[in-house]
Amino acid sequence: MASSKKSHSRTLFATQYHAQKYSGLVDVSCIKDEEINPKHRSIFPWFPIRGLRLFSIGWLASKEHFIENRGRSIVFSASAEYLSVLVKNEITVLRKDDNFTKAFQTFSGLPESKVLLHGVWVDHWNILVVSDNSNIIYFLKSNEEELREISKCHLQTAGTIVGLFVWEDSSAKISDRYRIMVITSDCIFQLIVIDEENSAVNLLNNKPTQQLKLRRQHPLGISCCCFHKELSILVLAGPTNEGLYSLSVWHLTNTSDIELVCSSSEFKGVLTFPGRHSGLFSAAKVVISSCGRHLGMLDFTGSLHMLTLGGIPLSVCEISLSDDNCTESSVEGRNTVSLDGIIDFAWWSTGKLMVAKRNGIVNLIEIPSANNLLEDSPRFSSPVLARNPSSQGHVFVLENIFPYCQSEESSGSLCQVSSKNVQDGDNRGSGWKLLSLLEQSVPDMYRFLIDSQKYEAALHFAMEYGLDKDEVLKSQWLHSDYGREAVKNVLSSIDDRTWVLSECVDKIGSTVDSVRAILSYGLSETEDYRFQETQIVDNNILCQFRVRRLRLLQYNDRLETFLGVNMGRFSSQEYAVFRRCPLDEIAINLAGSGKIGPLNLLFKRHTFSLAPSILRILDAVPETIPVYNYSQLLPVLSPPKIAPAGREEDWVESKEMMAFIESHWQDRSEEIDFGMCTEHMVKLHRGLLWPPAMEIIQWYKERARTIDKLSGQLENCLSLLDIGYRKGILELRALFEDASDLCHLIFFGGHMEDRELDLSLSAWEHLCDYEKFKLMLNGVTEATVVERLRELAVPFMHRKYGTKCTLGEVDSLRNQPIKAVDCSETFLVKCLKEKGEDNHLELCSVILEEGCNNSEVNWLFKDEIEMIEVGLYCIYACKLTDRWALMASILSKLRWKTSRSRHPIGGHEDLIHRKSLGRGLERVLRNSYGSISSNAKLTKSPVFLNEEDPRQSSVSGSDDVFDSQEKEDSFLENLEKRLRLAEGHVEVGRLLTYYQVPKPTVFFLKAHEDQKEVKQLLHLVLSKFGRCQPEKSDNEWATLWHDMQCFREKAFPFLDLEYMLSEFCRGLLNAGKFSLAWNYLKGTASMGLAPEKAEILVIEAAHEYFYSASSLDSSEIWKAKECLALFPSSKQVKAEADVIDAITIKLPRLGVNLLPMQFRQIQNPMERLKMVIASKPGGYLKAGELIEFARLLGLNSPDDIATVEEAIAREAGSTGDLQLSVDLCLRLVRKDHGPIWDLCAALGRGPDLDKLDLQSRKELLGFAISHCDLESVSELLHAWKEIDLARQCENLQNALGKKAPTLSDQKAFIASFPIKSREEIMVITESSGGSHSDTLQEGQDEKAIFKILRDTLPIVTKKFSQDKEFDWDVLLKESKRFMSFATLQLPWLLKLSRKTSVDPSSLQDIGLPLFTKDCSSIHACAAAVILYWLASNNTVPNDSLILNFAKTAMENPISQENDFLGCSYLLNLSDPHLGVEVIDDAVKTRAEYQEVQSAINIGLIYSSLQACISEHLTPKQRRKLLLNKFWESRAAVQFQMMMK
Repeated sequence: MASSKKSHSRTLFATQYHAQKYSGLVDVSCIKDEEINPKHRSIFPWFPIRGLRLFSIGWLASKEHFIENRGRSIVFSASAEYLSVLVKNEITVLRKDDNFTKAFQTFSGLPESKVLLHGVWVDHWNILVVSDNSNIIYFLKSNEEELREISKCHLQTAGTIVGLFVWEDSSAKISDRYRIMVITSDCIFQLIVIDEENSAVNLLNNKPTQQLKLRRQHPLGISCCCFHKELSILVLAGPTNEGLYSLSVWHLTNTSDIELVCSSSEFKGVLTFPGRHSGLFSAAKVVISSCGRHLGMLDFTGSLHMLTLGGIPLSVCEISLSDDNCTESSVEGRNTVSLDGIIDFAWWSTGKLMVAKRNGIVNLIEIPSANNLLEDSPRFSSPVLARNPSSQGHVFVLENIFPYCQSEESSGSLCQVSSKNVQDGDNRGSGWKLLSLLEQSVPDMYRFLIDSQKYEAALHFAMEYGLDKDEVLKSQWLHSDYGREAVKNVLSSIDDRTWVLSECVDKIGSTVDSVRAILSYGLSETEDYRFQETQIVDNNILCQFRVRRLRLLQYNDRLETFLGVNMGRFSSQEYAVFRRCPLDEIAINLAGSGKIGPLNLLFKRHTFSLAPSILRILDAVPETIPVYNYSQLLPVLSPPKIAPAGREEDWVESKEMMAFIESHWQDRSEEIDFGMCTEHMVKLHRGLLWPPAMEIIQWYKERARTIDKLSGQLENCLSLLDIGYRKGILELRALFEDASDLCHLIFFGGHMEDRELDLSLSAWEHLCDYEKFKLMLNGVTEATVVERLRELAVPFMHRKYGTKCTLGEVDSLRNQPIKAVDCSETFLVKCLKEKGEDNHLELCSVILEEGCNNSEVNWLFKDEIEMIEVGLYCIYACKLTDRWALMASILSKLRWKTSRSRHPIGGHEDLIHRKSLGRGLERVLRNSYGSISSNAKLTKSPVFLNEEDPRQSSVSGSDDVFDSQEKEDSFLENLEKRLRLAEGHVEVGRLLTYYQVPKPTVFFLKAHEDQKEVKQLLHLVLSKFGRCQPEKSDNEWATLWHDMQCFREKAFPFLDLEYMLSEFCRGLLNAGKFSLAWNYLKGTASMGLAPEKAEILVIEAAHEYFYSASSLDSSEIWKAKECLALFPSSKQVKAEADVIDAITIKLPRLGVNLLPMQFRQIQNPMERLKMVIASKPGGYLKAGELIEFARLLGLNSPDDIATVEEAIAREAGSTGDLQLSVDLCLRLVRKDHGPIWDLCAALGRGPDLDKLDLQSRKELLGFAISHCDLESVSELLHAWKEIDLARQCENLQNALGKKAPTLSDQKAFIASFPIKSREEIMVITESSGGSHSDTLQEGQDEKAIFKILRDTLPIVTKKFSQDKEFDWDVLLKESKRFMSFATLQLPWLLKLSRKTSVDPSSLQDIGLPLFTKDCSSIHACAAAVILYWLASNNTVPNDSLILNFAKTAMENPISQENDFLGCSYLLNLSDPHLGVEVIDDAVKTRAEYQEVQSAINIGLIYSSLQACISEHLTPKQRRKLLLNKFWESRAAVQFQMMMK
């Protein structure tokens, strides 16, 4: 930092340090040190002698011109966001974001012979363009990638590059708007376009006119140049003659051309190297100011020339600086700067220029006075200057650094390099350092001095400019160690006392003395603010000072406490946390870390502050710490009477301060927390806040539970409860007892069983007393249970059932009799019952054995009765089936106990024993069984589940009955009865286990409820006994029968003896003991079986044998027959034997081999028969054997035989044996067997057979119609009509003696008709002999067929009249049967109906029952058949056919009935007049009166009927009308006859 002062102006600046870097090594080992007078230092004032001699040797040996600072430059981007440092062949890019302190990118890939000279940034494309000493231009991208190189040959120039600039052509497109301007020393002006999108660099061709223009102005070449981007002005400088140079100003146009603006005359200055001069030269440089009015020109000799650019027309003029020839030392009293010996310069701002001389001094001169505006000019090593293009008064300096040099002035040392600013450098080599000089104002300069911690300079600066010195002192205090010296010299000198007091409150020194010094000084500062009657100072200020005094007192107290807690050790960081943290949190942290001593000290010094949180603090103490270590901290119920410990009460710790704070404290955002104040203030504010008594009691309990839960150290729980109890908290007694019991259980039980009990105190508390008792017996064995009861469980039970014991009376309860209490059963009784239910009968046996010992005082049970009840319950509750000996042993001991009670030996002791038994009985009946209704499951023995409790009757009497010896004996007898019953159950259970059918004892109590299960049990016993291998002997079977009688006697008295005998016999039969079974079936000495039941047993046994056979040769079948042979004369047995023969003999003969089980799976006998019939091809042919097989199966009734024949017929029909099927069906039809109707219908409509004529078909169809379902009636009737019609035709042929087409021919004809067309119809032709039989012949024209149809059908019906068009294809498709009859039968029937000659003999035996009364001639019969055919097909006949038939009916013979019949036929005429003509002819032709009269009556009836008939009448109505007319006519005729 430096400043400059003159009488009229001064410029202040600040030095900012940026990046620095080391590069290369300096070998100075061969140079000896020499003393050099500091006054003669000229170039590098801080270089060591070795460095100077090294450089001088190099210069003299090279014999070349040396341009100082060559190869070092600074390149800014236009926006100053990036800065590039070019040093030799390396480029370092810095960024503004990190204040140019860190290298953003580094380019170091050039050879060492290359030296970078010029550079420029293209901001838009973020590309850096540089050139080296070999005139190669490099284009570098920000990603450290080289875009392209342009060599000297591409530039087409022989000179050197003297300038690189960026020019933005606003008229061009974006891709080529930014162009690089290259100026060479031989007057070449070149533009390079960068196309960053295509990653290309395009070189625009040089224009000869531009080169010509430049050479006209600078014929000797160009030495330096500069470019003003905003004004687009290019300034060129070049030599004219030796010692002279000239300038030219050019303007760049939008056409990429340059125009000369003005040129200068010759000025004095050297821009060429003198031939005889060797040494240091300055680099030629011309720079235009930012305003564009001034120019600075530096020649090779280091002379700086100032020029101005202005006037109309524009011209370049040299500025006359004052005292140009004077040096700095020759002028006294003036601060002027010589413009010679300059190595670099840069514009500071408008009118101010910063120059750097060869001795490293940098001056800021004013134009045109050349006065130095800096009082203390800084020095640098070979500085290079560059102005920040984005701001005024900001110049960057690049200097050399040498780590081995030593500085004489600490402020300007170049050798003190900060390691954090070195970027990839070497501590042993040379390098560079980047700084910047920034213009500052007076306040900024003052702040800079303070921030730089130059407090002496800052104080002088403040005194010089009249600034506030407190800022310097405050900063000095803040950067001090806060020790006593700082308090004495700095803090006491600050005038802002409020700030000083706040620092005393906030700051903490590094030592105890410094902290005490700060606190003492703060207290001394607030000593003047005591309470007085008259207060002049503002109340708010008073309050702040007094509150801060309170805070200082508190911090002082905390300091003493901190030192005591840490035993004199001090740490500023820990103390800072300690005094800010609330005391309760500090106490919790100490307690949590187990520091009981410091916690005691904290409680003593801050009792009032910690009292409300004492319980929370104690909760933080680790549960593993013994309670006696912090027993003095455990609270009592009433608060203690104590006073604040430590120092005496201060004047501010008073009631006046409390009132003052409440009335004058205004800053509510900083409201005082009295919990953070001193102990005296807390006492005044709230006193000693002690937790409530109930909260303390609850804390002790929860703390004990927590200790046990988290640490498992139950002894700590007992210690805590014991200490609390000793401190007067009597409510902890119950929890202490629970903890004692649990402790005793854990230590005693765990030692006994070599295991640990994982149970917490909280869980132990939540357990009921009985659960605790069970846990005391948990894990015991037969060897340890008695000891556990005596030492632990029974005393606990005595205490719970008796009076509450004190803490020291636990051991005194052992071996004492239980006290009578009002409860149903004791813990031991309930536990024994549960053990019995869990099958732990061994434990129960040991306890009961202990209870059965001959002792006067029973310490386990109330009395003997309770013990017996428990024993019985355990026996029946046990579900094991292998503890029969143990159960018998328990019962024997109990029986011994009851026998002693009932039959005393004598003496005084026995009398006492009997009296106690009586008293026990009375107590049990009064207390225990008084609540049987509410807890029957636990109090009532399982023996009484099915019978009345004998003790209930004894309760109903008066109280004196308990003293009666008779009642006592009766109860004992009942008790013995129950024991005997239990012994029987145990014995039966043992036997069942022997027979491999184990059952628990409780099964026998509930056996009467499920007798079926008991029977299954016996059956299972017999079954297993019979299947044993080897087979049991007869004696063993006899033993089994004896044991079964024992079952009935001791466990199953509800079973009938006959049933047991039958089951035993069944077992014998199943085991194959037939002879022994026969003996038992005949009966035993006690009873016998009825013959019917014996037969049933034998049949069932035979069934089981037979149907279990695995083959027809199995021995089981032989056993079945042997079993049936026991009763050879029984019908049922014979039937079963027939079934066996049918399966084993008949079925194989029929070709069927079935296992008995397979045969049994077919339940229906008919299904069995059908299976036999269908099992083998041709099996149905053996009808006799099948019927015989059916009889063996029991199918003996006529219906069953008919069913068998039906099955055979169906099988024959399905296999194609239709003849046999027809024969059987006709036989069944005669038997009226209805289920065969469907087969009859199928056969009746089936193909022709030898024995199946039309009459048989009619018979079958008629039977089918009479038995079929409703859905099949219509179809069967239609088939019956067709067959009947065919039969009529056949009868007519038979009557004529001719052969007509048969039904089979008709069906063949029907089948020959196609489905879709008539193209393949067989031609029908008449036979050559004039026979009535028409045949179908192939190869004829189909027209003949249709000719027959057209000729015949219109004769018989109007539907096919010739004047109507009819679709014959439709007729062939829909009416095949109709067309078949019309083609085959109708032609000869028509011929027959037209014959007039009648042979009477032809009408004999015609067999036409339908026409016997209506037809007297053969042609009439033929007409009748045609009419019948038409009616069957719902076709209206023709009138001519009806007339012929009506005439025949009326003439042969003539009678009234025939006339009526003929009249009915005439009513069917479509033309009624034709009927009138027939009747008229009859009247004319008849001779007899009666015949004429009949014809007249017929005519009248016919006429009246025709008049009455309407088109809307239905056929039924017409028939009814006709009958009415006939009856009227008949009545009239009869009346006339009567009148005659």
